[in-house]
Amino acid sequence: NRACALITPVLLSLLLIGGYTTIRFYGNRSEARYNTMPDETRELAEWIQGNTDGKARILFAGLTSHAYGGGHVAALSYFTGREMMAADYYHFSPRLVEYFYPPKKFREQDEDVYRFIELYNVDTIIAYDVESVVNFYRKYPGRYEELTTIPGKHPKTVFRAIRPRRSFFEENRGHIMAGINGFDIRLDDGDADAVIRYHYSEELSVSRPAELFPHEVDGISFIGIRPNGLTNIQVRFTRIL
Repeated sequence: NRACALITPVLLSLLLIGGYTTIRFYGNRSEARYNTMPDETRELAEWIQGNTDGKARILFAGLTSHAYGGGHVAALSYFTGREMMAADYYHFSPRLVEYFYPPKKFREQDEDVYRFIELYNVDTIIAYDVESVVNFYRKYPGRYEELTTIPGKHPKTVFRAIRPRRSFFEENRGHIMAGINGFDIRLDDGDADAVIRYHYSEELSVSRPAELFPHEVDGISFIGIRPNGLTNIQVRFTRIL
């Protein structure tokens, strides 16, 4: 009938298009191609694992975009087991995320960049933009030691921040194991307040009888902990992401 005459070509077209798309997808010839890790990304991950110890953060200075293996840097933290900081971990809109790092507030004066590095316990700095980023750190060899360059399409220059003390603790001492949506913290002193260099949120919970409070440093709210005698403390983000 007339309805079948109209519907049959449409269904046949969908089947043909579906089959063609499936063949291209599994043959790795579609627009969304599967790619193995590029050699330069593997080399960077191996360098990070072999030359950093996890006692401080790694900062990707300036823009990251697609210079780190064709994607953003979020996976490098998983590959290396290191804490990292960058402007564009994922493909957020530039209207929502400033595509440069450190944030503008900490770039008004050259001294502000070093203060940011101190505040957030940064040890290693990685950048590829020579003109606007790498050359900035080269201006201050007394503060930023140039270590190596990872070759590739976008060569990455690595610096080490020269700092007298590396610690995720602003106050107190101990060990922090950061995980997904929380921390396991072991304090050296369970009777003294602790401040850790992670952002405070009202949506954080803590092992009782310990208490959390915001601790302001240069306009940044870090996590303050009143342990009330505890030395092993769990902090969790309560909202489901």
